[in-house]
Amino acid sequence: EIITLNSVSMIVAEYIPFGANQIVQLNNNVGSTERVQGGYISNVIDGDSSGTALELSPELTSVEVLDYTQTNHINFEAEIRFREDPGVVQVETFGVSMNAEGTCFYGMQLEAVMNRIKDNISLDHLSRIIVDIQQDSSSIVDSVISQYQRDLLDLVFIGDAQNR
Repeated sequence: EIITLNSVSMIVAEYIPFGANQIVQLNNNVGSTERVQGGYISNVIDGDSSGTALELSPELTSVEVLDYTQTNHINFEAEIRFREDPGVVQVETFGVSMNAEGTCFYGMQLEAVMNRIKDNISLDHLSRIIVDIQQDSSSIVDSVISQYQRDLLDLVFIGDAQNR
């Protein structure tokens, strides 16, 4: 290891087709306008919505709304609880910023990687983390955007929007 980094902050940016109407719907979906904002989100659709029970896996994402304007932007913090390989401990909290122009930013501060705490983080380890951040941020966003936006992303990425 020749190159190591200290106090690493990561920001991933992407474009997603948005507009004022999609931002309004997104604010409603995550409860920005409610008295108690945020909550848990999932990309699972209830197949029996008229039933009295709903069973979900523990892989939910906790969303806490930080700032928003009804038609222009939303900033929220998302804590991811996706299943990881045995022996892997991962606590992931993203800062997410989305606006009506389609610019989306996902940011995080790396506090520890493997046995390194805050400093001397290897570029080898960082390259693996970048892939994980890209996959997890796409999964978060897919659970909060509309079906229309998912269809547009699928069209742009020729059916491979998951790997954008």
